Amino acid sequence: MLGFDLYRNDLSGLEAYFKQRPNIRRIHGELLIAVDKGQSVKEYLKEAGLFNPKKPNVKIMFGALVDITGFYKKFIKSNKSVPIIRKDYKTSVEAMKILESLLVEQAEWTDEELAVLYCLLVEIEWAAGEMNKSTDFKNLVIRSITSAIKLNMSDEERSEYAEKIMQIQTLGENLYANDDTETGDLLKIRFDYNFLTSPKKDHISKCVSMLMDNNKHPKKVEMAKFFGVSIMNVNYDSDGYIFFT
Repeated sequence: MLGFDLYRNDLSGLEAYFKQRPNIRRIHGELLIAVDKGQSVKEYLKEAGLFNPKKPNVKIMFGALVDITGFYKKFIKSNKSVPIIRKDYKTSVEAMKILESLLVEQAEWTDEELAVLYCLLVEIEWAAGEMNKSTDFKNLVIRSITSAIKLNMSDEERSEYAEKIMQIQTLGENLYANDDTETGDLLKIRFDYNFLTSPKKDHISKCVSMLMDNNKHPKKVEMAKFFGVSIMNVNYDSDGYIFFT
């Protein structure tokens, strides 16, 4: 999912996308043919071995379908009277939603996914030109990671995860190291972020929104947009509880 942005937003862009991903082209083509012959989307996904969320090919195909539906959507918006494309778009969206629902059921965060969360926070904070080493930023990182592991974790429990957080930090630095710059490999971070399921993206969005609650620096906002992270408004009720809009 790196690069929907790197292709033209039309069917020639989709063709270029498929050219670099022959296996994705094959699976997507088989899906469309199966549905045309009367098979359900779910039946095809099961037959194709795309129904076990623990297998990496499910996550890869989900990410590809997000890209593919993006191409279709852009094309349909500017060419409204193409029924075949609309039909293929509808099939692709249905497949994407089925795979996403499977991945959502597998709600636990892997260490690699937590590393994405950590690196996103660091890179967005770093975008303003200076790394924030304050206690507030460190606490935000700790809360962001630990609340992904377990919702409503107490401060006492969080203190037991110090070693785990150090491991996530080291993993993130190793996965996204970029020898050419002080920052990490931003494209790779964005690529891996886009493979996350919607609930995990939503968690990251809330963490980034908290990061920028009192300081929406334009460069931080720009970096969040680059990654595709939505920034929410952070609100507090009369009891001090946080909610997002």
